[in-house]
Amino acid sequence: MIGFWLVNLLPPGSPEEVELKTPAGTWTLVRFHDFDKVVSHITNKGGCGTTYSAEFPLPTDSTRGQVMEDAFAELLPICFSASFATGMAVTIRGHTMMSEVQVVARGKHFPRERGLNEGNPCVASLADFIKLVEAFVAKYPALDPIEKLRLLSHFFIDAMSCWSLENLYLSSSTLLQIIASTEEDTTRPFAQTYATSRRQRKPAFFDYLAGAADRVGIPPLSHDVVKIRNSLIHEGTLSHALLPTQADASVPIAEAMNWFDSYIYAILGLGAVPVQRHKASDYEHAINSFSY
Repeated sequence: MIGFWLVNLLPPGSPEEVELKTPAGTWTLVRFHDFDKVVSHITNKGGCGTTYSAEFPLPTDSTRGQVMEDAFAELLPICFSASFATGMAVTIRGHTMMSEVQVVARGKHFPRERGLNEGNPCVASLADFIKLVEAFVAKYPALDPIEKLRLLSHFFIDAMSCWSLENLYLSSSTLLQIIASTEEDTTRPFAQTYATSRRQRKPAFFDYLAGAADRVGIPPLSHDVVKIRNSLIHEGTLSHALLPTQADASVPIAEAMNWFDSYIYAILGLGAVPVQRHKASDYEHAINSFSY
């Protein structure tokens, strides 16, 4: 058996156990014995704590070594997908007592421990959570080289752990830039269609995002998302002539983050996002801004 402690995993309903069916086999997430106390520390104080263990049984035949290697490789996408699903920074904190693989320190690709209070889930139920995590883990080896899922996952966590509206949008605009660059690098034809309709010879940032939306079958972003990005990057402020207040700026920022959720669900083949979690009103009232 291999087993690892998971930090700040708060699945819907906080069940005693959760089974995840992955290409390597079956992972069982087991709730930590002092769960309620740890959750109180997380949600009331923005702390970090062990909430679940992730356990994987190993076969006794000649496939044991390969299965162990395959299962261990799934830990990273499990952390990424659980972070995305719950809006928390989910990561590992060492191995359980009976684990045959022992970890002294997290690998450099794993998320760092970060307290994010109650999180902000895009899933409405435990079934939604399981469906997302299983799809993400199964498709991660093929999608990561194409869609840069490791980078997207880390910048998503950065966005969710932001300390200002500017910080939030720097991370979220980086998510958009990664997606736009992916569209550009693959020389797909979708972006050129948008550029041509705008009488531009070459696609620009907005065209690549619109092309990416076409490719995966989701609605395109409004141009305000690009306007506020350009204002922040080039002028050092979110404030724009057409977005003069924090309430105005919060609308395209929430739009960008919800679009990103839709993009991830689309490339995983999961359809519509169960919960539209990013609300402009939250970004208007519940977060500091240096621009307004």
